[in-house]
Amino acid sequence: MLSEQIKRLRIQKKISQHQLGLKFNVIKQTVSNWENGKSKPPHDTLEAMADFFGVTVNEMYGKAEPKSFLEVEWPDLVEVLQTSGKRATPEERKKIAAIIRASLEG
Repeated sequence: MLSEQIKRLRIQKKISQHQLGLKFNVIKQTVSNWENGKSKPPHDTLEAMADFFGVTVNEMYGKAEPKSFLEVEWPDLVEVLQTSGKRATPEERKKIAAIIRASLEG
């Protein structure tokens, strides 16, 4: 559910509702309403929020994305990248996977 994902991702990023609100030009109460399912962010805000959290819009709605080649074949590398201080975006993950594929092919 979107409300649960927003809250989970915010907590995971270790920021307050107030800080998230500042990032997206809304007040703390608006973020609280999103997290309690009383309202939803506009689509453009949702897209920006997904980028901010390093996930897809589908993942914001709790829809699991299929695991990439990188996540299946190189989980240790994914862990290193994720613990390097910044989560790789879906686009970055695709680029990394392409580099690894190319290196394996020759």
